Amino acid sequence: DVYKRQVPECLLVKESFAAVTLYTELMDADLHALFDDKQHPLMLDLLDTPSRDALAYQMVSAVRHMHTAGVIHRDLKPQNILVRCDGSLKLCDFGLSRIWHSAASLTPDTVVTIWWRAYEVLLGYSDYGPPIDVWALGIILKQLYTDGTAPWRNSSEIGMLFDIFSAIGTPVEANGSKNEPGLFEESGFRIDKSRVDDSNEPNPFV
Repeated sequence: DVYKRQVPECLLVKESFAAVTLYTELMDADLHALFDDKQHPLMLDLLDTPSRDALAYQMVSAVRHMHTAGVIHRDLKPQNILVRCDGSLKLCDFGLSRIWHSAASLTPDTVVTIWWRAYEVLLGYSDYGPPIDVWALGIILKQLYTDGTAPWRNSSEIGMLFDIFSAIGTPVEANGSKNEPGLFEESGFRIDKSRVDDSNEPNPFV
């Protein structure tokens, strides 16, 4: 069962007036620790492609299972992906997760740490869903297969938007007309590849 394999097992629950504390199984590290310390013993074990492929497969399987159950995580990032020395991987920190088909429960702010935040959320689009997790997953996979750094590391939302649009183009309406910021139609939007920046700046996904 994917849920049992890729979500930490809850061993003990303690309740108090102020909080509920969950005690889960022990994992060895999170992906952020591995990306941050290239000499970490677990990182050295993950340098070969089969090991990275196995982690990538587990991440994709976990996100797929979560979305199939109607849940979006809303805060996928390396710090919330735990690994063990045997190569197993589990998602954690579901504090921001929501049932995705309930639009009333979704808000564009305080969702996903900024480097892994999809641009529809950066633009204030509130009718989002599972694709925001897929975007974050893509960033994490890029980190896994390269040098461990996120492709865009701006400290502000507008800076992130400029960096993203310079690399992959600006969003347009689904019917092809140019969009104005914050005025997305219910039909959604797509990437206008004809407006991709053709400067000499390297594309982080190439």
